[in-house]
Amino acid sequence: MKSALYGIVVLLLLNAGGGAMAEEEKNGTEVRASLKTWVNEWKHDDPSTGRKISDSVVVLAGPAVEVDFNNGPMIEVSYLMSASDYKFMEAGVATEFDRRDLEVAIGKWLNRYAGFFVGYRNSSFKEQETGVKEFSYGLTYSLRVSAPLTKKSGLYGNLTYLSIRFKAEGQAREEAPGWITEIGGRTVFTKQFSMKLGYKWETTEGEVTKVNDSFRGTTLELSYAF
Repeated sequence: MKSALYGIVVLLLLNAGGGAMAEEEKNGTEVRASLKTWVNEWKHDDPSTGRKISDSVVVLAGPAVEVDFNNGPMIEVSYLMSASDYKFMEAGVATEFDRRDLEVAIGKWLNRYAGFFVGYRNSSFKEQETGVKEFSYGLTYSLRVSAPLTKKSGLYGNLTYLSIRFKAEGQAREEAPGWITEIGGRTVFTKQFSMKLGYKWETTEGEVTKVNDSFRGTTLELSYAF
């Protein structure tokens, strides 16, 4: 499965250099700085202990930078941090987790409607009381689509396969693949300023433990192009 996905990515990126039309004509390199937010809740399903849903809705927020080379690839980097902690209540005792996501991706829009990206992601979760950390990390493969509605607005969708591993302190690491799906709309206010509003689902499951973690909620992205 992983080798097949990797092969698709390589072929698409190579073929993209054959002169696919960009979404719009650009002169030189374009840099976009963004503020990303994701308001979400966490659902944790463990076969040995049952299901737990976070009692608090958490806002992940942080900066992102995109560099779009003229007739070339696009490079993206983002770092999101939880503005408040995920909180699980059990028998009157609260367990709180801080989350941080680092994502790097490179890809290309094949035309104005579709693009393909490959990247790396590292998500960390720290239990605040004990300081124990858990990590999920690995490669990502993303298909992105865009459907223009008017000159200044349109719809978008992202489907990302997570080829990642899970590692908790004191435990053996395991494969924990998953998916991210995001849909929404984009509006351009000026030549420089734009906004995206969407809804995002994320889910992973350990191949050995069968522990399933899922997150879902509203996304907001404000961008400024230089």
